[in-house]
Amino acid sequence: MRRPSGRGGPLVVVNVARAGVEKDPRHADEQRLEIARDELRRTTVRVAFRQETTEDDIADVLPQVVEEERAESLVLGVRRQNDLARHLLGLTVQKLLLSSPSDVLVV
Repeated sequence: MRRPSGRGGPLVVVNVARAGVEKDPRHADEQRLEIARDELRRTTVRVAFRQETTEDDIADVLPQVVEEERAESLVLGVRRQNDLARHLLGLTVQKLLLSSPSDVLVV
């Protein structure tokens, strides 16, 4: 996500985990997060990191973050899980495509 300040704002990387199931293999663990941080710090892009934990639906958290950060776009990384890409992207991604206050790019 980036701020709308002439496309010069920071990239805000957000990791959202569901409270009580932090060990879920679908969530990035601390080691994977640190690898991502190291990779992004080597770029010329300004990067900020946010860790969110929620008892709510993850699809409800990200639109709030988009608004708080005044992001011009939301980029979602989706793992390939087959089953026709988890019934065409999965419920969380579908909810975000419909509810995000900004443009959404799914990669």
